[in-house]
Amino acid sequence: MHVRHGTTTRTLAESEIAQRYRDRFQAASDDVDRLRQVADAGRSYLSDYLTRTVDGSSAPVTYYPGWVSLAAVPTVRGTYPLTTRAD
Repeated sequence: MHVRHGTTTRTLAESEIAQRYRDRFQAASDDVDRLRQVADAGRSYLSDYLTRTVDGSSAPVTYYPGWVSLAAVPTVRGTYPLTTRAD
């Protein structure tokens, strides 16, 4: 495997290649963990929404509407502003 530094190209040492693979697999594992966190937070929000009443007290839920839950983590790492909107 080769890597460029400016105008030069060099061959990576075996340890550098191994480290790049470790970093890649760790990043994939981190993405899965983050996706679980996002999904759990969404389910918690929906659960709270279903048990909330107009006056803020908790009441037993007697109506269970159908819900579709989707959790996504961006492919490109970074910080993205998150907005919510209730329709």
